[in-house]
Amino acid sequence: MSDLQPAVDKDALIGASARMLTCLRNASGLPPVPPVASAVTDRLLPHIPLQTGEIPADSTLAQWINAAAVLEAQGLWSDAWDILFILRERQNPQSESELANRAFISSRLGRVVRMLGDLSDAERWYQDAISLTDLLSPAERWGDARPQAMLGLSILEVDRGNYPRALRYATQVNKVRQEIPIHLHIALDQILALIYRKQKRHHNAMSALWRMYDAIPEADPLHIEVLIIFAELTAELRQPLAAAHARVAALARAKTPRLAAAALAGLLTLAASLSEETAEEFSAAVAQSHWGREALATIAAESYRHRLLQATQQWLGQRELLGFSPYDEVILTGSAIRLAIALAKLERVVSKPIQSWVDQALARMDELSARHAFHERSFEAESLRTEWTHISMLDVKPRGITLPTSVEEAATPRLRAFISTTIERVVRVRDRLSLDPQALLRRVTVDGYKQQ
Repeated sequence: MSDLQPAVDKDALIGASARMLTCLRNASGLPPVPPVASAVTDRLLPHIPLQTGEIPADSTLAQWINAAAVLEAQGLWSDAWDILFILRERQNPQSESELANRAFISSRLGRVVRMLGDLSDAERWYQDAISLTDLLSPAERWGDARPQAMLGLSILEVDRGNYPRALRYATQVNKVRQEIPIHLHIALDQILALIYRKQKRHHNAMSALWRMYDAIPEADPLHIEVLIIFAELTAELRQPLAAAHARVAALARAKTPRLAAAALAGLLTLAASLSEETAEEFSAAVAQSHWGREALATIAAESYRHRLLQATQQWLGQRELLGFSPYDEVILTGSAIRLAIALAKLERVVSKPIQSWVDQALARMDELSARHAFHERSFEAESLRTEWTHISMLDVKPRGITLPTSVEEAATPRLRAFISTTIERVVRVRDRLSLDPQALLRRVTVDGYKQQ
């Protein structure tokens, strides 16, 4: 058992999955989840968000859906899909309540196959869910299934790089915000923040982020999502220190491969823009996390950046064991290549092992992007390849590369004022966000948000 996931006994989870599938296949109706299996999945359930607010939590169906969600969160995608498909077939389409359940499960099947990288099949399942909800009475139409499917289509278009179409789907759900289940308000704001960030509409993204934060109960796993989105926003606004704090906090709390991959990818991108002293502080924090303890402890490289790059190579080599999806793998690979490019600029040299690894990693990005229609990542791979090919021709300065420490070049006065207000709020909620306020305040001033 790898120490990268000490809280998860993967063998026990695989055994529980096999028991559940055998139980379902051998039954004609909907049997209870086998107690031996539920003992394993129930322990991991607190680490994932609420799955449905419509199906009674104590019902047999809800227990099966929760068990499948745990398998999905831990990377057992195919098993989760098999369970959900069987559950869908056991719902009677002649009953309105079971028709709604069938639609909800279709939306979940869409999510699983999207994470497996089959965007066309995911779209088919999402559209199936929407079509089934068209058969429901108007009062029941905007339950769990329809908004989840439409938000799934929105994320699918983000994966394809079609941000205007993604926003159209999300906006349709936002127009009926008061009609959808309350727990989906958080998912809606999360997706809106993502789309606005992709479109460089930072005011809108930050507003959606804070709406999401205010709606999340204490100790909810979705707090990690807030940290990751906040890190992405602050990194784009050229505030690498605040972004690094949020990434490390997210990594320390991440209990699922998807969130860990997102936090790690951001740290890889930020690694080149932090001073060696500051980077070492974050290195210690990463090494203490579940995901970094084993990988970083076994690497002897002196430089934090080299240690993080080598650790990522280990994570990618264990992607199936760790449960990373194809999308997790492609974002981690792209961020690792970006760090390798930064190291080449910083050190003015490219070693043969790094050269070989980057070439293979670019080929892997191409393969994953083509196979799964990750158009945005395909563009990223092409950009990285161009930069890597011409790296020896660049005018590399001995001091390396750093990001600007103010937002003067990237933001209007109104946006700078908004960032200042945002940072004040981050400080006020620092305990809930698990940020280190002293470390943050030592390096920034609220009035201009500049590094001292």
